[in-house]
Amino acid sequence: MKKIAFILLLSIHTCLPCVAQTVYEPQLLVLAPGDHSFDPSLQKEIDARNAELNKMALQSQKAMAEQKTGDKVQPENIRLMQQSSISFLEHIDIFKQVSFLSQQYLTYRFYERFTNCLVLLKDEKSKNNLTDLQKLAREQQTPYILNLPKISFYKQNGKTWCKLQLQLYDLKTNQLLVDKEYQGDWNNPGFEFTCEQGSVGCTISNAMAAAMPDVLFR
Repeated sequence: MKKIAFILLLSIHTCLPCVAQTVYEPQLLVLAPGDHSFDPSLQKEIDARNAELNKMALQSQKAMAEQKTGDKVQPENIRLMQQSSISFLEHIDIFKQVSFLSQQYLTYRFYERFTNCLVLLKDEKSKNNLTDLQKLAREQQTPYILNLPKISFYKQNGKTWCKLQLQLYDLKTNQLLVDKEYQGDWNNPGFEFTCEQGSVGCTISNAMAAAMPDVLFR
């Protein structure tokens, strides 16, 4: 999963056609996670992961700043997605990584069919009710919001697990198209969600592997 996220963030401007887009389809806003918790025994691993994430964020920001002016010519939707990614990385941690990876993965998958997609990140939490989601959607002028009300890391049967609640909000109907909980253990699922076996990162990959199809195929 790390491969998709950071390769996409740093190199997408070199592999997409440089044609300005004015109509974005699909258009989705990904919010920062709401409530989050973890088993105290995971403190050391989570601290190490947060340090690694911050190091990668600084590298990404530096790489973007060092790009030549001529390299920055790109479609407007790609520029907007890169800007929101870089801004979101400023305060990244293992919980916000779920939001970041969701944006990167959905962009990666949507672009296969929709070159004018727009999947943005916003470092803001929802109050987890339809009124608040509707207000956010109108303020941000986006038809869909991906909300992550709860994320937790816990121990069970000798394994580390991730449980996340995911909501997909539709402004047109003012309804949740998805409102489910997903779980993932620490086994490496391989392919697009490959990860380090036995790590907290693998629990995120497995939970996302279960959740993302419900977003993609709505």
